[in-house]
Amino acid sequence: MDHVTTSMNPDDIMPYAESELWPSDVKVWYMLSWVLICGLIGLIAFPLSMLAIGFSVDGVVALSCAACTQSCIYGGATSGCFSIMQALGTQPLVMVIIGFIFGSVSGGLIANKIYVDHFDALGNSTITTTSMAPF
Repeated sequence: MDHVTTSMNPDDIMPYAESELWPSDVKVWYMLSWVLICGLIGLIAFPLSMLAIGFSVDGVVALSCAACTQSCIYGGATSGCFSIMQALGTQPLVMVIIGFIFGSVSGGLIANKIYVDHFDALGNSTITTTSMAPF
C-alpha cells in the first residue's frame, strides 16, 4: 500500500469566519432576508396583538382591555386614537399590511445595524476584539 504524503501550507488553512453565520455576505441579499423575515413576523404579530388588546373584526371584544378603556374613559363617545384602533380592528387586510410594513422597516434597520457592525465595505467579516489589559 502506497502512502501519499502531502505537505500542508499554513496559508491554505482557513479559519472559521463570522460571515458563515449569516445567510449571505452580499448586503442586498442579507438585508432582504431580514426584511422578509421580520415582515412576516409583523404580518402575524400585529393583527394578533390587536386581537389580544380587544379590537376585532366585530368591533370591541367584551371584557377586554379595549372594552374596559372604552367604558371607563370614553363612554359612548369615542374619539382620537381609540376610534382609529377600533376602525383598524375591523379591517384585517389593513392590519396585515401595516404589520408587514412595520416588520419590514424594523428588519431593515436591524439588518443595517448588524451589517455595519460586523462587515467591512467589501463584505468581509470583521472580528473586533477588546483587550482587558492596558497597553
